[in-house]
This record gives sequence, C-alpha cells and structure tokens, in this order.
Amino acid sequence: MIGGGTVAMVQPFAFKSAGIGLTLIFMLIILVFCDYTQKLLFRSSRIAGKAGRTYEDLGRVAFGERGVKVTQIVEVLNTFGVLIAYQVIIADQSDILKRWLSDDFILLRWHSKLFLLVAVVAVIMPVSMARTMKFLAIPSMLSLLAIGITGVAIIVRGIEHAGSATKSSQIPSCSVEFFKFETNLLLALPIVTLAFTSHINYLHTTDALKRPTPGRVALVSHTSMILSAVFYIAVGILGYSTFCDSTPSDILVGYSPSDDLIQVSRVLMIISFMFSYPLLCFPCRNAVTQILFKGKPFSWPRHISITLIIVVLTYLVAISVPNLGVVVGFIGSITATALSLTLPTAYYLKIADGPITSADKLPALAVLILGTSFGIAATAASIYNITQGNTE
Repeated sequence: MIGGGTVAMVQPFAFKSAGIGLTLIFMLIILVFCDYTQKLLFRSSRIAGKAGRTYEDLGRVAFGERGVKVTQIVEVLNTFGVLIAYQVIIADQSDILKRWLSDDFILLRWHSKLFLLVAVVAVIMPVSMARTMKFLAIPSMLSLLAIGITGVAIIVRGIEHAGSATKSSQIPSCSVEFFKFETNLLLALPIVTLAFTSHINYLHTTDALKRPTPGRVALVSHTSMILSAVFYIAVGILGYSTFCDSTPSDILVGYSPSDDLIQVSRVLMIISFMFSYPLLCFPCRNAVTQILFKGKPFSWPRHISITLIIVVLTYLVAISVPNLGVVVGFIGSITATALSLTLPTAYYLKIADGPITSADKLPALAVLILGTSFGIAATAASIYNITQGNTE
C-alpha cells in the first residue's frame, strides 16, 4: 500500500481538506471497511475453490464473463489514473531545476512539462516497451526505500516546524484545523480510500503464504493496514501542520528549492516513479489486451502500439490537469472505491449462500451501499470543485 507513493504525497492535502479530526475519522471508517472487504475476498475465494484464485476469477464466478469485463475495465481505469498521477508527481519535482534556472529563462514557464517529456522519452517509454518486468525487481524495492526516506523528510520538517526550528524550510508558522465542514471535506474520502486499496493483489498475497489459514491471513492484513495507517497519519498530520491552509496537493511542492533534505527526496521520487511507471504500465497493457484481443497470440506491433497509446495519453492528461489532488480525487472516488468496497461486497453477496437479508450478508450489503454512496459523493465534490476553480 505504501510502495506506490502517490497517496503519501497527497495525504497532507486530505488533512487540509477535512481537518485533522475528521480525516482521522474517515481513515478509521475506511480502514475498517477495507479490512472487512479483504476478508470477504478471502471467504469468496474459499467458497469458489480453484475457480476463484484471483480477483478477476471472483468476477467470473459471481457474474460470468460480464463480471470479468467490468473488473478488467475498472482495473484499466485505476492503473491508468495512477500512471497519470506518477507523471504529475515527476513534473512537480522539476522544481529542483529552479535552483539553477534564471528567472528570465525563456522556457521557465514550461520547465515542468519539458522536464516530464524528457523523463518520458529517455526512461519511461523505452523501459515500458519491455515484454517482461523481471529486471525491475530491484528498482521496485528501491521505490519503497524512496517513499520511506521522503516520508521521514516530511516528518522531520514537520517536527522542526512544530518546534519553531524552520530556518531550513523557511516556512512561516500557522495553525491547523481539526474539523472543516466545507465542500472540500469530501475530497479527503477518495484520498483515504486509495490509501488502503490493495485488493487486486490481495489473493496473490494470501496464496504466497505457506499456510493461508484465516488467522494467518487476517494477521498479515491487519498488520499491513495498521503500519500503513501509522505512516500515512504521521506524514499527513506533520505535512499539513507545516503548511496548514497553504498545503499543496503534492506536499513536496511546498518546500523551498534550497532545502537540501527535500531536494534529495525529490530526486529519489523522480527515480522511483520513472521506474514504477513501467511496472504499473505492464498490468494496464495486459488488461487492455485481454479486453480487446483476448485469445490472440502475442504481437510486437500491437504491444508497442498499446504501450505508446498509454504513455502518450497519460502524458497529455498529466500536463493538462491542475494538480495531483484532482487526479487522486477521481481515482479514489471512482476506481479505488469500486475495487476496495463495491466489487468485493458484490462478489460475496452473489457467491455466498443464503438470502441477501441474512445476518452474514447484511454487513456486506451495508458496506456496498455506503461505499457506493461515498464514491458518488466524492466524485460529485471533485467535479464541483473543478467547475468552481477550487483545485487547491
């Protein structure tokens, strides 16, 4: 959950949108819901047997081929959205160049777009063309390290700010809010939901256990979610308390280009996301291939064409959106909500025996209704804020 890094960068923005207290309440609710829906996936898989070993398999068992198609489409939209977020973050970190660029540099206004274009052409595009991703095993581990170091940097600067030791960050003091009841409060929901969305790979993880008993599976699930929550809360609260109402959607954007610790974090994030992009492009491309060309043999022209379309489209969207918060808001409210709350409960209600009003199924039905409502409300809030120009 932490490895992707996108949510860590935008977590302080969630606390800014709803306040510390309300965001923590949202986080607790979503944490309980996501933990419960992972348990439903495990139960559904046990009921389905060998026919339900993956997330897509459960879609087939529950709703036939239409269930598989819906699952694949949601997966494509989710990965496509995260790929856009990766490119937005890379472009945001181009602020490292401002330290060396003159204010009268003719292309200063476009430096972030040009920086991203260079990253896409030099690294992202050629690496994404690979047919397998085995050689990216080490970079994927380094990605987790980069997120950890960046999180520590944000926490350190937050602690310094709280102690009024702000010379290195040059950030003025400010006050936080604990409860903010405005339209922006719903922007915190999709960010928090995305933070705990790991359901696609959940069954693969349980299969990797030597003895995947319900108790061992629950222990792994609870431990990973609690550790992730602690990390997100620390980064979110301390990042928000540093900038308060001026907290940007990508927290690293708020720090001074002269802050060496943050500069190191920016460089690490650039490297991390340049190699994380191909890793996520791989399942996105495979899902598109399964939807449009299922059963057809591998073709290099098709492989290259799909990769080009994905990379170019994500680049064009990334340079067009106002900021990271807009992207994460839509991912979290539409696809993450579907993957973590709506689909797992729908699968279980269909696969498990008994009436929908039974004591066993009523909690699943409640989560299905509430999760869908959260998604609709958060999507509406995102659209409203864009139309009103409230993108920060």
